[in-house]
Amino acid sequence: GMLLSAMAVYYFLLPANLIIGTVSGLAIVLSGVLAAFGITVKVSLMVTILNVILIVLALLLLGRDFGVKTIYASLILGPMMDLCEAVMPYEKLIAPGTVSVMGDLWFDLMCFVILLSISQALLFNINASTGGLDIVAKIINKYFHMDRSFGNPGGIRHLPHSVCNQSFPACHHRTPGYLAERDSREFLHGHA
Repeated sequence: GMLLSAMAVYYFLLPANLIIGTVSGLAIVLSGVLAAFGITVKVSLMVTILNVILIVLALLLLGRDFGVKTIYASLILGPMMDLCEAVMPYEKLIAPGTVSVMGDLWFDLMCFVILLSISQALLFNINASTGGLDIVAKIINKYFHMDRSFGNPGGIRHLPHSVCNQSFPACHHRTPGYLAERDSREFLHGHA
């Protein structure tokens, strides 16, 4: 399950600079921000660092009942992304003149969602999760009793979008909202 997740992030988010509401999206943003200051940190390493921080927080704040399978899944994502890079770097899959593996950002996003959905279904079937921002949601739910909106994984997932769009509007990252706005403008200008 986690190999599919790693492939989804490595082959479809990274080359297209797509930012979605996951630890991977946050890692892409943070790696980009650090790069702007001359500090190079691979996204896979940033994913691992963020997941380790979240696991430590989960163990401290949620207790030892926190799932071993989720801990394992969280820690293996970054190294599996490195494995994808070692076996088949995404640069070899990008056609000249395109910005992503599929050649269209919407198709990259769609492929990511399909692979991640299959990955999560496999993990949920063995009573595990990918961890990440789900851990933050569990902590918020436990301490603030926020069962809806920001306290659930869906609400938490908007955090990387907001950080990227509000704090770094000139960064070269793309969010689904950016893609929709861009395509709307192109449609309106082409049909005006």
